[in-house]
Amino acid sequence: MARNPLQVNKEQQLVIVMLRDQTRVKGYVHLPASGRLSDFMNNQANERPFVAMTDVTVRLPDGTGHQAPFLSVNRLSVTACFPAAEEPPEADAGDEAT
Repeated sequence: MARNPLQVNKEQQLVIVMLRDQTRVKGYVHLPASGRLSDFMNNQANERPFVAMTDVTVRLPDGTGHQAPFLSVNRLSVTACFPAAEEPPEADAGDEAT
C-alpha cells in the first residue's frame, strides 16, 4: 500500500500538564517523529492555540478526577508541561518542619 505523502509520522508521549487554576492533566500528546516536547509546545502557538491530548486523566483543584479519551487544552492556560517520567514529587512529600 502506498504511503500518503501528506501523512506525518508521530510518536505519542505521556505528559503531565499543569493549568493556571492548578488543574493537572495527564495524558498523551502526539509529537512529530523525533520531535521535542518543548518545540511542540512553543511552535505554532498562534496558528494552533490548542493542544490535543488523548487517554487523559484530569485532577481538578478540589481533588475530583475525570477521565476522557480526548481533551483539547488551551496553550495559554498551560503553566507547565513535562514528561510523566519526570513528574516532580508531591509538594508536601518529604517536607518536615524543623
